Amino acid sequence: MLYVRNHAQGTPLLRKSQNINPGSSLGSMDSEFKMKASNDPHWVLARMVTAHTGYTDDAIRAKKRRGEWREGIHWRKAPDNRIVFNLTSINRWMGGLDV
Repeated sequence: MLYVRNHAQGTPLLRKSQNINPGSSLGSMDSEFKMKASNDPHWVLARMVTAHTGYTDDAIRAKKRRGEWREGIHWRKAPDNRIVFNLTSINRWMGGLDV
């Protein structure tokens, strides 16, 4: 069973199996969140890039090392010094829009 988690507290907010009435305030908050999230850069760890694109960890590292994916656009160091990737920019790169 999947849960939507409150990242600040790590507590489950909503089980996937729960129904949301589109007219309820929770349903409208969900729509607002999706709209805001789609407009924000989406910085994720390499495992999410692998899941989203199908590229292996080695392929991701190679694209970073060869400069195909540029620092500050496709990847950056997070405040905890982990490497994170921008899925929006990577999708644009995959579509030939950001080369």
